[in-house]
Amino acid sequence: MRKFMKYGFMLMLALQAALPVEGHRLVDLDIRVLLNDKGHARVVETRTMDIDDDDGTEAFIKMFNMGVMEVGEFSVTDETGVDYEVEKKWDIDRPRSAKTHRCGYHKTDEGVELCWGIGQGGRRVYTVRYTLTRMVKSYDDFDGFNFMFYEADDPYAEETKVTIERENGAFTPVDTRMWAFRYYGEIVLEDGKIVATTDRPMTSKGDGIIVMAVFNKGLFHPVTDVKGSLVELLAKPALEGSDYDLKDCVETLAAMKEGTLTADANGDLAMKSSLMGSSNVMGGNNGGTMSELAESFQALFILIGWCLLAIIALWGISSVYISFKREKKLKSLFGNNRHEVEVWYRDIPYNGDLNKTYGVLKAVEPKQATNANLVAACVMRMMYQNTLQLQYAMDQRGNPVEMLAVTRPADHCPYDKSERGNVLLYYLQRLMYDAAGEDHVLQPKELEKYMKAKPVENRPVVKVLFSLLETSDINLKTVQRSDAEQVFGLKKYLQEFTLLDERTVREVSLWKEYLVHATLYGIADQVRNDLKQIWPDYTQIDPIAAQLEVRPSFCSTFARSALWGMTYVHTYETPSERAARLQRERSSGGGGRSSWGGGGGHSGGGGSGVR
Repeated sequence: MRKFMKYGFMLMLALQAALPVEGHRLVDLDIRVLLNDKGHARVVETRTMDIDDDDGTEAFIKMFNMGVMEVGEFSVTDETGVDYEVEKKWDIDRPRSAKTHRCGYHKTDEGVELCWGIGQGGRRVYTVRYTLTRMVKSYDDFDGFNFMFYEADDPYAEETKVTIERENGAFTPVDTRMWAFRYYGEIVLEDGKIVATTDRPMTSKGDGIIVMAVFNKGLFHPVTDVKGSLVELLAKPALEGSDYDLKDCVETLAAMKEGTLTADANGDLAMKSSLMGSSNVMGGNNGGTMSELAESFQALFILIGWCLLAIIALWGISSVYISFKREKKLKSLFGNNRHEVEVWYRDIPYNGDLNKTYGVLKAVEPKQATNANLVAACVMRMMYQNTLQLQYAMDQRGNPVEMLAVTRPADHCPYDKSERGNVLLYYLQRLMYDAAGEDHVLQPKELEKYMKAKPVENRPVVKVLFSLLETSDINLKTVQRSDAEQVFGLKKYLQEFTLLDERTVREVSLWKEYLVHATLYGIADQVRNDLKQIWPDYTQIDPIAAQLEVRPSFCSTFARSALWGMTYVHTYETPSERAARLQRERSSGGGGRSSWGGGGGHSGGGGSGVR
């Protein structure tokens, strides 16, 4: 089994390496930092890359702006397990073949570059190891660092994770605070480690990962002393221009120093379990440690691969089972494998309750059920109920413009909550009436503009509307065959009624509801055109149909505009609400979202990429 796993893993890598690649990609960047008691760091970077066959010769990591820090013990291995030969003086002008399986230091006026040959093209995994001395420094009040662990250069990292851990012990909310800058993502305490992760790819050279970490005295015993306050020398420059609040930062650090900050001082800390972890010890027998680390990574990759295969297999089995049960249910509803009813249904389902019809439609055919169609059907229903009256005015160019006159709704909803369809109509009318203003006439897109202008005031109504649109007590398990016969029987009738011999139907009120339901089904244009064939003069006795014949997409356009406005209200945050959220997530230094800005005064950086 172990040999099978090994050869299977090597075969997978070989197949990936054989795939053609256009342009370099840094698919995944995993940086693990192990801090020893003196503040020195052992760094292991695992870079999963797609390498172009024709472009570039080497990859590099720039170590600039290092101050008293020094980089050393540089080594590289790849997915084949080959240890790259370390050269004391790196020649950047050689061809790709001369750099293959080689690495070295390239000194510049700005600092040092860690370079290695990229070798053959395809999917490659480079494991880069190096040490950074004096990362954690001792200040008068705290110990800490502010370091750029990654600075984007072509190609930009698509997924990035930085894990920082102690050689002896764990970080806790009582003795540690951290802030992150220059990327979209989060930083958290996870299993006693500081973990910074991105939630979107890097896109420009301004992107990077900067972490500022502050520790109580006694956690480390740094060899480098800095005269002055960490708050003044490190925190203030870093937090300037960021989303973090300096006052909150200072207050939290003061409480941490005084020992009054408890582990649950910030109950909303984002704590997660981690699959990554290491008990490697830095110092002493480094060769043995590095060998063990390499074996650990190889074992980890194999384990992850098999776990992914197991997850995929379980997902596949689950999907097949769910599909089987769904198919069985649909067959019981329709009586055949085509998922089609055999007979027409000419009455209006559920006495016209659009919400219930929509619920059945969404449970059985979710791809054909949209909120836009439901709102459009409600608008048409209100027009036929005379709650809305379509009017016209002329714009500055002399073109007709549609407007809706809105009737005043009742002061309170007159319907029981079980009448979801009527409740939906009521709250739509109420929202439209408020938006119409003093003249009670709704101009084009005025509803959307009104909601965006007053998002806070419209929250209660929008909340009710979204609950009516998004939630339902109907699902595929609760749908009965009689439900399918009504909802899909009417749809079949509307799609095929021109095939009937009895073309003398003259129930105007019934056809009004047919057109409303055709809008809900998303087949209004087809039904309207078919209706002209069997009843050419229908629009002469149905003024609403006559108006909509001129602008057949009016209800749908209005519905989409209304939903855009509702979505804006649903996601809107006032400045104070946003500030409060950011304060909860960030200001304590206990974790949360990173700040794209800020991070000034950091050490390290300079970019990394392929050239």
